[in-house]
Amino acid sequence: MRTFTGSKRRDRQLVALAYERANRDDTAFLEAYPEAAKSIRLLLKRLRDDKQFAKPRKSKRGTPTERKAKEAETEESI
Repeated sequence: MRTFTGSKRRDRQLVALAYERANRDDTAFLEAYPEAAKSIRLLLKRLRDDKQFAKPRKSKRGTPTERKAKEAETEESI
């Protein structure tokens, strides 16, 4: 149940950030995000695609290709 509530919290947070970005004006919000008038699912999809709101996850050890390159370097040095 914890994951479900966490994801719902993030959904509410994304909508709140978008609403604040529109200066808490309903008409400006609907002009910027016309998906909001249709459904919440479409609005969330649009907000998640916007890189300012939802940054893609990143590994602290780099991408898989970067990790393979590092492994190859260490193997060559041995």
